[in-house]
Amino acid sequence: LDSWDQLLKINMYGCDAYPGGYPFVRNGVELQCTDPQGQGWMAALFFVLSVVIGGLILPTVLVGIVAISFEHAWQEFTEEEIQSRQLDSLIKEIVLIMPAWWSRERLNLIRMTFDIMDADGMGSLDIQEVQPLFKYIILMFIT
Repeated sequence: LDSWDQLLKINMYGCDAYPGGYPFVRNGVELQCTDPQGQGWMAALFFVLSVVIGGLILPTVLVGIVAISFEHAWQEFTEEEIQSRQLDSLIKEIVLIMPAWWSRERLNLIRMTFDIMDADGMGSLDIQEVQPLFKYIILMFIT
């Protein structure tokens, strides 16, 4: 939005009618007046809309998107924390109910099996990931 007001006046009145408008130097390049016709209020409307949308609305939308992303990430973190607590509670309950069956080796075996089955690495099993296990169990033990 640097020097937009000067560009607005050049486009409204024309490059030949605006005093001090041309030659216009931008980034070390001297621009010449090739089309001296002014665009009048259409240029003003265009620049006002550009400044309002580009300078006010767009940053607000970007801040909103970032805020929504943070909220979504926080919800995922909270859900994972709840699931982790539920798993810890379940493990403690199993240890109390079946202390002879439960061991570190079995826990590691269960975790390794889960990690192998969790193809997408999302920390949960969908039906597509569980189906091969069910097919294997049916083929090995039922038929």
